[in-house]
Amino acid sequence: MIAQTIQARRVTLRPFTAEDVDDVFDYAADPEWSRYLIALPSSSYQRADAERFVASQGLLDWASHPSWAIELEGRAVGGLGVRFSAVHPTYPQLARIRAKTDARNARSLRVMEKLGVKQEGRLRSDRLFRDELVDEIVCGLLRDEWRG
Repeated sequence: MIAQTIQARRVTLRPFTAEDVDDVFDYAADPEWSRYLIALPSSSYQRADAERFVASQGLLDWASHPSWAIELEGRAVGGLGVRFSAVHPTYPQLARIRAKTDARNARSLRVMEKLGVKQEGRLRSDRLFRDELVDEIVCGLLRDEWRG
C-alpha cells in the first residue's frame, strides 16, 4: 500500500482535507494554472467547484487511485493522482510509471524532467481539448530508474 503521507525535501504529499478548499480555489481559479486542464469548467472556477473537487478526492479508492494534495509551506499548491492499471494493481508489482501531458504544457514537462521521467513519444491530435485536437506527450519512468 502506498503511504498516505509522503515527506519530500521541499513538499509534503498528503490526502486532501476540507481545510484545503480555499487553497484549491486560489490556485485553480488562476487561468494560467488551469490552461491545459480539460476537467475544469471552461467558465470561471467557483468556490463550489473547489468544494466538489476536495470532496471527490475523499471518495476515491486509495488502493486503485490514491490522490494527494501537494503541500508547500503549509498550503495546498496542487494535486497528484495515481491510477493503477489492471496489470499492475499494487505498488510492489509496479514496473513503470506513465504520465501524459498536453504537448504545449512546457511547465508540466519540465516538472517531469526534474523528477527523472523521460519522454517516450508524441501522440499527434490524440485528445479533444476544448473543441481542438491537441498533441500529447507520453512520458515514463521505470522501476530501476526510480530506485537508482
